[in-house]
Amino acid sequence: MDASTPRRTGRLTDDPAVAWSLRELCHDLIGPAATIKVLAAAAAAEAEAGALQAVQGRLELILTEATQISDMCAHVLGRPGRPGPARLDRIAVAEAESARVRCRTRIEVDAAAVSAWAHPVVLTRIIGNLLANACQAAGPHGQVRVFVAEENGRARLTVEDSGPGFTGRRGRWTSLGMDIVWSLVLDSGGTIQVTSGGLGGLLVSVLFPAGREADGKPMAPRQGDDRADGPDGRGHGDAAWPHDPVAAAASDARHGEMGAVA
Repeated sequence: MDASTPRRTGRLTDDPAVAWSLRELCHDLIGPAATIKVLAAAAAAEAEAGALQAVQGRLELILTEATQISDMCAHVLGRPGRPGPARLDRIAVAEAESARVRCRTRIEVDAAAVSAWAHPVVLTRIIGNLLANACQAAGPHGQVRVFVAEENGRARLTVEDSGPGFTGRRGRWTSLGMDIVWSLVLDSGGTIQVTSGGLGGLLVSVLFPAGREADGKPMAPRQGDDRADGPDGRGHGDAAWPHDPVAAAASDARHGEMGAVA
């Protein structure tokens, strides 16, 4: 390098706001990356056993998780696309399916068709963090419930767990994951409330502006789509999908008896 060549005197991460955004991004990439690892291990075992149809299902889920990683990176790096509306119910079902791959916690989803005025990546990150915290609190033998519905012209998301509640959770609500949730919810024009839930743990309730058509009318679901499709296309997102022993074995080998990847 000669004297006429310009030198870079600073780094991208020297900007505190950029550094914080990258730290949040890295945190939120842990979940889908861990899911891909578990799915890949399960697919390898099934391929060795000749279960090619099962392998195909794993690969489809891996594609979904990889797409999510790509979308998150593009959003944070300044290519966010349109802000909304996005189907909150479908995203909730997809995130619950992803969480089931990497944790043993029983996750139930009751999701009516409703759109929220927020970017899909933002909704994905909010739900993913709430599920990770809820599963971690409930533990491998606990329970988590996710509920999505329209309420007074707004889109409501609630996540509750069977964990210890406010007792014994010192530091949980100041964790990076919950900082991300609070920030994304408020930036989306939503509100968030944390109370004691019916399962004995905490209940987190989030209200988003509902997605609207250009004429101001609520987004209407397509015919035959009044409920969110389940992960296998069975039509409803309110069942607790069976625990996958192959994926669980692969997950245990990497993460031990944990509730979720936090």
